[in-house]
Amino acid sequence: REESPPPPRAPPPEAVPESVGEMRSLIASAGLSSADCVEKSELRARSVLALERLAEAKRLRDPRSNE
Repeated sequence: REESPPPPRAPPPEAVPESVGEMRSLIASAGLSSADCVEKSELRARSVLALERLAEAKRLRDPRSNE
């Protein structure tokens, strides 16, 4: 029986940029949109999602990085 990979870990809070511009860039780099984010807290939440998505993409590209 094949084991499923461990669930992705949430990025540490310090990994999320502080500035709105940096958060928008991070979100875009993950292929996500920030057009519907009005409050900074919404951008922060979307940034966490972007970091998770980028980490998962990296894990899929290089499975050895999990070891």
